[in-house]
Amino acid sequence: MDGFKQLTDNLKARLGELSFNQKALLGVVAVAGIISVAVFSLWLQKEDKAVLYSNLSPEDAAAALEELAKQDIPTELKNGGGTILVPESMVARLRIELAGKGVVANGPIGFEIFDGKQYGLTEFLQNVNFKRALEGELTKSIETFQGIQSARVHLVLPQPSIFKKNDPGATASVVLRLGRGAKLNEAQIAGIQALVAGSVENMAVESVAVIDQTGKVLSAAVSDEETGRPRPSWRCARTSRTT
Repeated sequence: MDGFKQLTDNLKARLGELSFNQKALLGVVAVAGIISVAVFSLWLQKEDKAVLYSNLSPEDAAAALEELAKQDIPTELKNGGGTILVPESMVARLRIELAGKGVVANGPIGFEIFDGKQYGLTEFLQNVNFKRALEGELTKSIETFQGIQSARVHLVLPQPSIFKKNDPGATASVVLRLGRGAKLNEAQIAGIQALVAGSVENMAVESVAVIDQTGKVLSAAVSDEETGRPRPSWRCARTSRTT
């Protein structure tokens, strides 16, 4: 308390030494500063919001919100708190800052998983890491497509068999979260299937299922002419039953 009283006494003494004009100028500067802060805060509140992160776990969302609150960043939550929106002009800077602080991982892990030491890993763990890396790289590529807000890729890579008849082949499921009002046409869906199938050994295009956030199987609507593949047997069976 003594230190605070001494500080206020010193401040009063300093102000007492100022002339009337100096005091008036100081008051104008203080008022201008307060107005500037208020205007800037209102501008941030009214600025269009953009997605900073989506599909966050509750833990990551809580950590991100805590850090944003420290910086007085206005936020908006969607999708049960898993999506955080901030002023559009601040998205790039905040992603870099939060990733640098380790608050939220900066996107899916791709082949950078192999940048660290891999000595002593069993063949099983090497295969697991390769699968994770491939899923991450495909996710990154798919998320660059127009209309796609986020994506997740799940690969099933069976161990190769010396008996080709017993080899089921690789399969994949791609789960998409589309942007508001966004729709993918058949060519875009077929492109996603071709990208995934072309990146994985022993995977046919028709073995790639594309699903949106509502659970709708988008790839079921892709025509055979679009993909150039033979009509799958399940579709033939369905057609024969309905005719």
